[in-house]
Amino acid sequence: MDWLEDLVEKFGKRLKRADLRKSLFFYLLAAIFSVLALYLFTKNICDGWIGVLKHRYPEMEFREGNLHVDYSIGLGAAGGAWLAKTICFIYNYSIYLYIGLMFAIALFLFYRNRLYPAIRSEREALEYLLIGDYGHEFSYQSEDELGMLCIKIEALRQKLVAEKRRQWENQEDLRKINAAFAHDIRTPITVMKGYTEFLLKYVPKGKISEEQLLEKLELLKKQQDRLYEFSKTMTDIRNLEMREPESRRYRRKDIEAQVEETAKTLAAQWGKNFVFCRSAEDKERELLLDLGLVMEAVENLCQNALRYAREQMEIKLVYEKHRMTVYVKDDGAGFSPRALREASGAYYSEEKDGGEHFGMGLFICRTICEKHGGNLTLINSVEGGAIAAASFLVS
Repeated sequence: MDWLEDLVEKFGKRLKRADLRKSLFFYLLAAIFSVLALYLFTKNICDGWIGVLKHRYPEMEFREGNLHVDYSIGLGAAGGAWLAKTICFIYNYSIYLYIGLMFAIALFLFYRNRLYPAIRSEREALEYLLIGDYGHEFSYQSEDELGMLCIKIEALRQKLVAEKRRQWENQEDLRKINAAFAHDIRTPITVMKGYTEFLLKYVPKGKISEEQLLEKLELLKKQQDRLYEFSKTMTDIRNLEMREPESRRYRRKDIEAQVEETAKTLAAQWGKNFVFCRSAEDKERELLLDLGLVMEAVENLCQNALRYAREQMEIKLVYEKHRMTVYVKDDGAGFSPRALREASGAYYSEEKDGGEHFGMGLFICRTICEKHGGNLTLINSVEGGAIAAASFLVS
């Protein structure tokens, strides 16, 4: 009977994969067959007893159809009359009992096997989410409607985990920014303080020449400009954190034209070559995005690539179903192992003398990508040089 067990097992698996409507239909169909089987079994038993009663009590008359019995009330037939009446009742009304019982059992089994496990799992998952515990993975497996709902709840949990992780990372970045700001601002302030004290001490005594005075003033101006750029960067970061994407529809050719023009202008300023790799995609197709944010990210990527490029920078736009990715490649030395891990963080720079470069370009680009539903990926090209890939969620 192994074939029968295999058949039952296959049917059970198919029933678990079926949607709720089909599953309920199978349960009700099984209830109907059960009712018919029980009724036929009961009818056969009743027919047997009726035959016995006809033989024992010839005076009893059974009418076919809706089974009734006519009998003469007599001492000898009293017990038989009661038994015949009971058999007729079972014969006529047992089907209604079986219908109610089998359908109740079918609905109970449907609830226990198909609804309750999903409801219990969903309730537990939502309880964990309500108390802020996002670490319990929701692993209910089914292909029916409740299974799809469970998948959505698990996706919600993963999204909440990602949001919490991003909030923690943003807080950590903010802490690093504040720490870097507090640390780095001391240097220009200390320099300015030293030059100011020097001038206050020697200028009144006439012990400093005009050339030395102008030199010190020039150095003071450089430190002042550095402080200004530093504070401007902090303001830009704060504004970027508060800004929300405002998407509009743009044709692909207009997006590519703006990216190409911006990159060409920046490359000319740095005295480097620029290559724009055109795609064969439909140029008239429109994409929904915040072009201002995208161009700000592209500009930061280009500035970073041109800073380290030897001679050339390349840009390529790749379109997927709901994603646009901008690849920016330079022919420089590539990212160091540490840069691959930390370059998109705040105030990261491998230059000992940062000058006016505060190491915020890739951090700003990463923040923009995340605000636009994407991410920033840093890799080294097998041909040499660094590649930064900024992706944006579009529709």
